[in-house]
Amino acid sequence: MDNWYSAPELFAMLKTKYKILACGTNCTNRKCWDPKQINLLKSETRRESKTCSNPINRIMFGQWKDNKGGKWYNYATVWE
Repeated sequence: MDNWYSAPELFAMLKTKYKILACGTNCTNRKCWDPKQINLLKSETRRESKTCSNPINRIMFGQWKDNKGGKWYNYATVWE
């Protein structure tokens, strides 16, 4: 899914209401992201990544740094 339209709330709704699994990315400046869950430090190298999951909505979150030092997030719904 395009990074302008990805959001954890959207993925949870697609899964519960329509039974559609999704995967997508978005930038760190999106308001739907909680920076307390995953936050790479500036001192970490660009190959560092962190992941976590939400057991209620069964959504996996990941964060990594790209080649230019920007942070990106990946969301994916987890199937049963």
